[in-house]
Amino acid sequence: MKLFRKKPDLVFTVPSMTCAHCGKRITDILQDMDGVKSAEADAESKEIRVFGAITFEEAEQALAHTSYAPSRKV
Repeated sequence: MKLFRKKPDLVFTVPSMTCAHCGKRITDILQDMDGVKSAEADAESKEIRVFGAITFEEAEQALAHTSYAPSRKV
């Protein structure tokens, strides 16, 4: 039996994310937001995947006080 992973509700990149520690800090901030069920980070691709009901703008605002500025995924 093959299990399919749910598609993330929001995907964006963080160019300044260079390691797993950076990713953990970002996902911790996002997971504290109302509407976020979970968040995953991939330091190699610099990609953040969010599962839950938030917008890019809300994620951007939550990360505004950090050095991790998100970029829209194209």
